[in-house]
Amino acid sequence: MKYVLSPARDYVKISQEAAITALVQRFGLDKDSKERVKLYDTPMDPRHKLVPNDGDTVPTDRFDYRSAVGSCLYLAQAPRPDVAYSVMCLSRHLNNPGWEHVRAVKHLMRYLWRTRDLGLEYRHDPHFARVHFEAYQAQSLASPEHRSPKFSDAGVELDPILHSNYSDADYG
Repeated sequence: MKYVLSPARDYVKISQEAAITALVQRFGLDKDSKERVKLYDTPMDPRHKLVPNDGDTVPTDRFDYRSAVGSCLYLAQAPRPDVAYSVMCLSRHLNNPGWEHVRAVKHLMRYLWRTRDLGLEYRHDPHFARVHFEAYQAQSLASPEHRSPKFSDAGVELDPILHSNYSDADYG
């Protein structure tokens, strides 16, 4: 993971350029021409809907689909939330991937390669200097009889053991 702190110390940027480069090189997609890579401006092709594979599964020795999706999942967890939905769609087909799924994950990897310099950027905003969660703090300190109706278990039949555990977890 790469961290960049601005000289003025007013923002930090987190990216995964090295991990994306390693991923693309491992699957041999780093040799694509620049003209081809420029075509991938979205994580998935919006015109193509992935459906379950009815045919044979792609052999792992031809393309390691699980590894490719797992590597993309690693990237989606922190610095690249823009690919999270695509990874979720691809991960639905881990047990029986077809060639259309392989094309989709390669599309995602080419998109990552094209946008490898993107990441998360956190900036200091003087107008948003103090953040607190007053509603949650007040809710967590309330005794069970003073719970907000939104968070109460009124009208819900819970097993007595579950009810005591529920109360202990909320106010314990």
